Amino acid sequence: MTIRDLYKKTIIIEESVSTVAFILLFLTVLLQVVFRTPFIIRTVPYAPIWTEELSRWLFVYVVFFGASRGVYARDHIAIDTLVIRFPVRVKAVIDVFVDLVMLIAVVLVIFVAFRGMPFIARQRATTLPFTYRYLYGVIPVSSTLMAVRLVGIIITDVQRMISLAKGAE
Repeated sequence: MTIRDLYKKTIIIEESVSTVAFILLFLTVLLQVVFRTPFIIRTVPYAPIWTEELSRWLFVYVVFFGASRGVYARDHIAIDTLVIRFPVRVKAVIDVFVDLVMLIAVVLVIFVAFRGMPFIARQRATTLPFTYRYLYGVIPVSSTLMAVRLVGIIITDVQRMISLAKGAE
């Protein structure tokens, strides 16, 4: 198995986890809504308390794996009204700079997340039978995926920048 195959498998796993988490999020919120309808309130005097916390957890998973997928697809929000007016070579330099800044930020998030994990691992969820390590564990995992994807993007952008510089000679 090559590195490219492993990279593609991480994308498939990431999309699968995000999709399953989103479907479960939808079903959990739907369950919350159903249990608050007048008919159910008269029949069952209480709603499941775990649905609110589970929906929050699933939302965190969707957001972090979605952010990693956004880095891969280069779909993050960008304000480029000024940048689109620059020459192609200047845009290439700005792309590399922005990617490097994002990589530094993601590496800092990974560092802080790993430093906080021993404390978080001891905290228990209120209504779910899990510790918070399963909730906050998604942060270093997805951030590591983002860092790997950013390294690949930076390599691609640097190659593009070099080819643009050679084409100008």
